[in-house]
Amino acid sequence: MQLELPDVEIRLGIEDGCPMDDEQLFEFCQNNRLVLIERDANGAIIVTPLPGCETSHRGCVAISQLGNWTKRDGRGFSLVRCGFFLPDGAMRGPHISWVLKSRLANLTKSQKERFLPLCPDFVIEFISPFDRLNKVKAKMIEWIANGAGSPG
Repeated sequence: MQLELPDVEIRLGIEDGCPMDDEQLFEFCQNNRLVLIERDANGAIIVTPLPGCETSHRGCVAISQLGNWTKRDGRGFSLVRCGFFLPDGAMRGPHISWVLKSRLANLTKSQKERFLPLCPDFVIEFISPFDRLNKVKAKMIEWIANGAGSPG
């Protein structure tokens, strides 16, 4: 079976009133690795196409810069497209994120092999030509409301 996606996000509703639990969502994401999948706080699944060349290149540059800073700083880990189960029930996968080592130390090895049950300390989201600014702003507000950017 082939799935063709337009250059916009697709939202899969939860018509039956039973959104995927965290384990089902993790498995769904693992079975569909060629698309970017997130879940909003209401349980709706959001499928987004892969980025184009320009957005991907900006990401590589930012990843390099954050990786170099992370190595010099030594207090945390920089992550690329890691999934996070947020306090509001959403599962988001920012383009790039950073988490304090001390927060990761509280997690089990099993938890670190899956989507992390916390909000990253720092998040970078890129806007592609197909993204809507209001949606990206709403997502950044969601990150902040869940704890991104909060001191220690």
